[in-house]
Amino acid sequence: SYYKVTLGKQIDEKYLKDLLVQFGYVKTSMISEPGDYSVRGGIIDIFTSGNNGAVRLDLFGDVVDRLRTIDPRTQLTKSDLGNFELLPISEVIINKTTVTNFRKNYRKLFGIGGSSDTLYSAVSNGVKVQGVEQWLPLFYDKLETFFDYLPSGTLIAFDCLISESLSERRNLIEDYYSS
Repeated sequence: SYYKVTLGKQIDEKYLKDLLVQFGYVKTSMISEPGDYSVRGGIIDIFTSGNNGAVRLDLFGDVVDRLRTIDPRTQLTKSDLGNFELLPISEVIINKTTVTNFRKNYRKLFGIGGSSDTLYSAVSNGVKVQGVEQWLPLFYDKLETFFDYLPSGTLIAFDCLISESLSERRNLIEDYYSS
């Protein structure tokens, strides 16, 4: 899921702000790290998770008048953009569906949640708490890995020394069972 922002195009500012919260961004007075966003009048700064890094939208009414990357330390413009895609900052997107899934699955595992359970209460109120990603399976019906997109039987080596590691492991196993 993403939201495309294009120079010269109209945007729904309320929708964008709601989407930033759903995508896991946190409102701050000034952006300083990925996941921050800031609103000052017609200027919206977003420190994205994408290649653009920190982005500044200058709005004229509800139209994107200027769109540029900025240095989050100095807040100075780095380069102009024609568009960018706003991506989630977190694996957990907090919306009506994911909150409903979380509540249902949480109750299934731990019994009835309530106001005394801070995690259950926070998520029920649409608040993303630190470390909520560890509860990812409770938010979604099905999770995928990149292996789901590969043809069956594909071998992927992440270690340049995998052959040696496998050989050493095989030797250890053989030694254990031959004694």
